[in-house]
Amino acid sequence: MADPKTAGRCVSCRHWEPEEPEHNNPEVRRCRRVYPWHDATQWDENYEARQLTVDRAGDLAFAQDGSGYYACLLTRAEFGCVQWDVNRFAPP
Repeated sequence: MADPKTAGRCVSCRHWEPEEPEHNNPEVRRCRRVYPWHDATQWDENYEARQLTVDRAGDLAFAQDGSGYYACLLTRAEFGCVQWDVNRFAPP
């Protein structure tokens, strides 16, 4: 069971993981629950608009950068989210 003080916060979420070495900041980690828009969508049959893929249809948030090929949501421990899920291995 999660500590009520940290429930809903990244610090106790199973999706909050260290980011790639280039960010090199222990206070910031990547939310692996938020997918890049480019990876979560595909072009419609007329190539006019992007639509969610079947496996990402229930997602509530996405990240997008200028190039559209790589993006992630970086957060600090205190950030909170409705997609939070308890990390059973988080330190107390």
